[in-house]
Amino acid sequence: MTSLKSLKSLGIPIRIALLLILVLLLPEANNGKVAALVGAGDQAQSSGHYAEAIDHYQRALAIMPDTPALLEKLITSSSAAHRTDLALIYLDLLTSKAGWTSSRYRLAATLHAEQGEPEAALVYWRSSLNGTHADQEAIRRLTEAALTRRQWEIALRYLDRWLKIDPRDEWALFNAGLLYAPRDLALTQRYLTQAGADPQYKGVADAIIATFVQYASDDASTLALRVGLQMLNHELWSQAEYAFNISLANNPNNPAALAFLGIARDQQGLDGESLLVRALTLAPNDPQLLYAAAVHYRIKGDLAQALNILEQLGTQNPTNAAIAAEIGNVYRSFGDLVETLEWYKVAVGLAPEDQQFAVLLATLYADEDINLKDEGVLVIGRLAEKFSSDPNIIACYAWALYRTDKPQDARAQLERALALDTTNSRARYFYALVMEARGDVNTAISSLLYVYQNAREQRFRDLAVRALDRMGYKPTFEDLMGKVR
Repeated sequence: MTSLKSLKSLGIPIRIALLLILVLLLPEANNGKVAALVGAGDQAQSSGHYAEAIDHYQRALAIMPDTPALLEKLITSSSAAHRTDLALIYLDLLTSKAGWTSSRYRLAATLHAEQGEPEAALVYWRSSLNGTHADQEAIRRLTEAALTRRQWEIALRYLDRWLKIDPRDEWALFNAGLLYAPRDLALTQRYLTQAGADPQYKGVADAIIATFVQYASDDASTLALRVGLQMLNHELWSQAEYAFNISLANNPNNPAALAFLGIARDQQGLDGESLLVRALTLAPNDPQLLYAAAVHYRIKGDLAQALNILEQLGTQNPTNAAIAAEIGNVYRSFGDLVETLEWYKVAVGLAPEDQQFAVLLATLYADEDINLKDEGVLVIGRLAEKFSSDPNIIACYAWALYRTDKPQDARAQLERALALDTTNSRARYFYALVMEARGDVNTAISSLLYVYQNAREQRFRDLAVRALDRMGYKPTFEDLMGKVR
């Protein structure tokens, strides 16, 4: 290190020499101060004190401006503090100094999505693609967006692109299989058979493959219609619309395809009434089309009209379980759970082997907590024994057992449901509540986070957020970035 003696020997006055030494020492002092601030910020961050972490990192950044490592820490802490706006500012600074990478594009996409800017998020997701396994989340987001926008060919291109990277990904195989379903039997069967290795896809995959096998001799229009109806039953609205469009491409005046295309559009927030009117013009007395019209009116909120049609249909077809179930759906929309329960019971009685009606009844008991402690636990128990491979029914039985003070039996049934389908949101949610009651808060939080990140139904996402809030846990940026599907 330079000394006063050496500087003096060069003829530099002592006062100037002291100033020079201070300047030379300043980087060392600053480095030490920055290190202390970063250490304090890291400790605050790990303790969940994100505002404090931001303050420490900002003070360090003031000493060492534009330092990428500090900007990255500020992005993380700002996001964890739900200051997405601040995180985006620091990300802009980071990329202006250090440039863009695929991971930074992915980060920008996540932040813009969290900020409520889906269009910007999609731009960044597209920019992040680099042909590696790191593309997985981007491909999924882009595919989901394309399906929501009913851009089926674009969705299929993204899926085909991902399958070139990971040909065994069940999610991609399942979704590609659905889009190939109405038009390519061999590819559909191969993709859906492989996707069925994942329990969350097996039920739908098996149903569609069975439709192809059972109705292999049908013409192209009728077969695509049947596939679309299976998709409607499993609430795959966009894919169902695609199947009905293919049916109509082969037979533009297929009244059933027109009517159920209208329903698929209704379920996506679009207006399917003109399609239903056209269908009923072609076949005004067809019970199937009148049923579709009743579903349309229920979705649109005209419950009286829906009920009027269904009551007439029920008089003509007193043994039709689907009509009874839809009457129950209308009463559920009215908020009359007692009538809903009675009609769901009728549907199950009329079609005791049909799993979809059993699920309706079991989930009504459990989700609405209606008569759960008396007849509910007995009815769901019988359904769970009969439909022993249905995770929703088993999860409902578990919850009924828990509500009747049998927590150990409830936990065993929930573990059984999750063994059948580890992704089942209802089972995951009930499992979290049971584990919370046992005092295992960490397991409960982990299960709720899974629901928060992955549930298809917004209802379960909302329930998970409320439960996490009750437990004092706020989802962090890492939770958002760590989605598992």
